[in-house]
Amino acid sequence: MFLGVPGWRAPYDVRVAVTDFTNQASEQPEPPPDGESASSVRDRLVPPMRGSALWGWLGPLLVAAFGAILRFTNLGRPNAVMFDETYYAKDAWALINFGAERNALKDADKLLMQKSTEIWQQCAPAEIDKCASYVVHPPLGKWMIGVGEQLFGMTPFGWRFAGALVG
Repeated sequence: MFLGVPGWRAPYDVRVAVTDFTNQASEQPEPPPDGESASSVRDRLVPPMRGSALWGWLGPLLVAAFGAILRFTNLGRPNAVMFDETYYAKDAWALINFGAERNALKDADKLLMQKSTEIWQQCAPAEIDKCASYVVHPPLGKWMIGVGEQLFGMTPFGWRFAGALVG
């Protein structure tokens, strides 16, 4: 009976064979011939890398350096706020400086290009909720952008650095 239905048989409702392991428990593998040592499983499964170990390090480092040159050359150009940078760069700067996103002034992008970081709406303590920004994206990317801004300033290179580094 399987699932309460008479006549049905479960896949495991059959006879099974039993293997006798009495002799196998005491058997040991043959020792290696004189002069040879027993190799580990890793040695048998992962053959040694061909060539020099130096190239095992230099090859990937050269590729990484080439990629870094491609990514970071002219990263600050154009020297303007592009597309969604108007949101992410300012939100990241606010997170780094205030711990929360804040509303920026209407001409904040122009002020940023003039190297001014005084771009925030000023609110009285009773109206602090009017200064809070409407946040729709998780903050991890903004925190990463903010680290770049801390390192290189509130510049196009600064807010693009984390994206170029992490990819």
